[in-house]
Order: sequence, then structure tokens, then C-alpha cells
Amino acid sequence: MKNKAKYCGVSLAAFVALVLVANPSQAGVEDFESMSLGSVNGQLGWSATNPNMDQAVEDTGSGNQALRISNAYTASSFGDQIFTPHSGMVAGEGAAFNRFYGAFDFWSVTTAYQENLSVTVSPDNGSGARQSFIDIEDSLDGIDLLFYDYDFSTHAFVGTHIATDLARDSVYNLGFEILFVDGQDNDIVNIYLDNTLIHTGTSWEQYYVDVQPLAVPVTIDTLLFRQSGTADPGLQGGGYYFDNFQVTASVVPLPGAAALGFLGMGLIGVRRRFRKSAEN
Repeated sequence: MKNKAKYCGVSLAAFVALVLVANPSQAGVEDFESMSLGSVNGQLGWSATNPNMDQAVEDTGSGNQALRISNAYTASSFGDQIFTPHSGMVAGEGAAFNRFYGAFDFWSVTTAYQENLSVTVSPDNGSGARQSFIDIEDSLDGIDLLFYDYDFSTHAFVGTHIATDLARDSVYNLGFEILFVDGQDNDIVNIYLDNTLIHTGTSWEQYYVDVQPLAVPVTIDTLLFRQSGTADPGLQGGGYYFDNFQVTASVVPLPGAAALGFLGMGLIGVRRRFRKSAEN
């Protein structure tokens, strides 16, 4: 099937980050083939304790099972939403690993436009302390990916379209790579689509310094699918399928101060930016 994805430009600084970690996917893939159909909660380490969430392990119609999620129901909570199993490989500043990698396949349940459809995903610690954020949402011309960075100068989250008009009849692989660097506001977040680096940004570490101070840095070993904001009950039973998950961590060499400075300059002037409340 034809892939009509439009990827937003990646800076030269992002290429530097790509050189540092040439192979983003290093762990085995887990799918839903051995799960029972129905709620994913409690199956093989998955958690989704809010019974109102529109989520289910389903047969996609081709002999393959996958997890379906929509925002037919939303909530302001964190801990009772959808979490992948903990990898047990905790990544972060001061943790055993300084590189987190989480990835999965996704595709639309239908080739038709699903108005108001939005599913969010974040690398997380398992209780809602997120270190990055992507919104997967439907538009008239396909599926869009929006990446959210924290802007410490304004204490706001800034959204950037990093891919637009992805075909609804195609399957995509989305990957988060976070390189944790000691110090403030200097972590590196690389986003991969089909193993191609499409965006480089920063983690949310400065948010926890400026707005929600914590005694220790946030470390992560899971992915959170959180449905907040405006619900659309008409999406019940629709949404996106998710499959073939990887959540892992490793130790990698990090760039020196000069490379990090170059990276920071390369993040200036991102395309199609707008602000979003930290409440989402």
C-alpha cells in the first residue's frame, strides 16, 4: 500500500544524534497473540484499571490480534489509564541506564476519517510522570503526529507537527528514544517513524524542576496511553490499533558539551508550533 506520509524536516543536529545511536531497536518484540480478547488490563503485565476506557484486545480481521484504543471516553487521571508492562530496565539520570527506547506499530481501525480521534502516548514511570508526549490524531487528509516539548522560558508545552497526512491504510512503526544527560534541560529525545529519524527534541525534565519539583529525577520504563481532554462517545469501538511493542533501555556514550550546544541551536525555529496546557 502506498505510504503518503509527509515528514517535517529534521535538523542537522538531529543527524548528529542519529550517528550516536545508529540502531534504535535492540529488543525483542511483544504482541497480543497469546492474550484473551477483551480488556488488556491484567494481561501479561498490562494495566488499564479504569473500566470506562475504550480499549480492547481484538482480532483485526486478518488473523492478527492487536490493542485498539480510542478517546471515546477520557479522564483527568493518570494511574488508572493504559500502561505497557514495566520493562524492569529503568532509564534516567542517576539510573542504571541512560537510554530509553520504546516503540510500537500503529494503524487506523478504518480507512474513513474519524473526526476528533486523538490517542496520546508517553514514556512514563508507571504513575503518570511523563518524559515526552506524542499525540496521534486523525485529520481530513490522514493521520498526524504532534510532538510536545516543554519550554522552560514560558513554562508551557509547545506542540510541533512532525508528520502529517499518514495514509490510513498503512501500518507505521513509531519509536521514542530518550538519551538522558546529567544536568538540566539537556536530554535528547529522538522520534523515529519506520526506523527513520523524523524529529529531535528535549525531555520534560525541566518541567519537574520549574513547575512540579521532585526530590529525584523522573526515571522511566513503560509507555503510557493516556486519554484526557474532550471525549467523543461516537468513537466507541473505533480508533487505532497498536501492536508489536518494544520497551527497553541501554547504556550508550553521550555527546560532549560542544555537541549538546549544537543540538540546542538546531532545535530553534521548529515548524508549525503552538502551545498546549500542561494539564493534557
